Amino acid sequence: LPAELAQPLPDIEVDGYPLRELGRQYSPRLQADMTALFRQWSRDGAAFRAGHAGLDLAYGPGRFETLDLYRPVGVRNAPIFVFIHGGYWQASDKVQHAQFSQGLLDAGFAVAQPNYGLAPDTPLEASIAQTVAALNFLVREAEALGLDPAQLHISGHSAGGHLAAMALCDPAAPPVASALLLSGLYDLKPLGHLPIGRLLGLDDAVRAARLSPLGQPRPASTRLAFAVGEGESEAFKRQSATLAAAWQASEPLICAGHHFSMLEGLNGGALLELALRTAGR
Repeated sequence: LPAELAQPLPDIEVDGYPLRELGRQYSPRLQADMTALFRQWSRDGAAFRAGHAGLDLAYGPGRFETLDLYRPVGVRNAPIFVFIHGGYWQASDKVQHAQFSQGLLDAGFAVAQPNYGLAPDTPLEASIAQTVAALNFLVREAEALGLDPAQLHISGHSAGGHLAAMALCDPAAPPVASALLLSGLYDLKPLGHLPIGRLLGLDDAVRAARLSPLGQPRPASTRLAFAVGEGESEAFKRQSATLAAAWQASEPLICAGHHFSMLEGLNGGALLELALRTAGR
């Protein structure tokens, strides 16, 4: 972080946590050796992509406005499952998550994974708009791509869960049949007290509230499900439980693994079953 953001933390509590503990609660990379895991994800994602066409389709004019589309073999008018990657809005990309498409492909879904502009160069408002633009592109081009625009489903992990949830609330977005929100950040106000929040401009409490899914009306026509990792911090679990209650969804599924390894469940097990059930399969 820039030196001006790495200042000593004041002696206050936020959401019941001293600021130092709040920082730990919202630092999922402390849970495991994430450097090794992300390197493995990059290798696995690159290997997965090598066997597929439909890569880097432009959904907009910007440098980061591309998506990868994986289509199931022999399926016409495939339902669309859109997965938004995480990375605290400032890191990672679709390549690192490509391999988590296999379970849904096997179930007959086309899986779209968009990139989006990253902070601090791209404000969160723009990342949300890019997510909506990716959804609209898939619906608009559905016939040409062999997709069923009436069966649009969305999921997102961590910061991607936030973007997916905000897209559901955006009047410019197309109708979304179901959403599976994975260990996302839905109330951004606590982050405004931390260096990462200041980097993202969330120390403006009014802006943080406006960019928070918590407090937005429930997306009326979308089937909703939430999930978190068993090894998540208390604060991350609370984020999902609070929005699930506010949006009148079932309690979040507790998945095996920590904040990151929970994604392995998309290729088989309870998390994939939840995704399919929520999508009406």
